[in-house]
Amino acid sequence: MTVEINGRAHTLESPRLVEALRALGLDPSAVAVEINGHFVRRDAIPATELSDGDRIEIVRMVCGG
Repeated sequence: MTVEINGRAHTLESPRLVEALRALGLDPSAVAVEINGHFVRRDAIPATELSDGDRIEIVRMVCGG
């Protein structure tokens, strides 16, 4: 399955959002996710399934000044 993550095409083996985040080296509890313009609540990430062609935006918190 191919999806767009932050403007770049990615091929995923699993349709599960949590697996996609882990494959990208991201902690699912430390990011904000939007799929096709809809915010995904953090507690819904483990149960969220992706579809071919989904547009995903991921934002993670960064500390610093």
